[in-house]
Amino acid sequence: MIEYSEESGVLVCLMPDNLDTAACQELEPELLARVKQAAGMVVFDMRRVEFVASAFLTLCISAARHCGAENFRIRDVKPLVRKVLDVTGLSSRFTVE
Repeated sequence: MIEYSEESGVLVCLMPDNLDTAACQELEPELLARVKQAAGMVVFDMRRVEFVASAFLTLCISAARHCGAENFRIRDVKPLVRKVLDVTGLSSRFTVE
């Protein structure tokens, strides 16, 4: 499950450790609904994430489309996940911290 919180007007989505295809499909409806309702910045906090499937990359693109790429951040990314973001070119489309 994603843990949602708000920090100074920023929607923070603390992601679970495994973002395989099934998990992403299950999480997508609520996640995108919350992103659409967010008034400002949206942050995917990845500190627990050990694995991402391509379905997660699609979620990132959808989230950024709804809130604007300038209002979308991915933070606390582990090296393996960062490599996936780099190889797919998403680390150049969004701010990855």
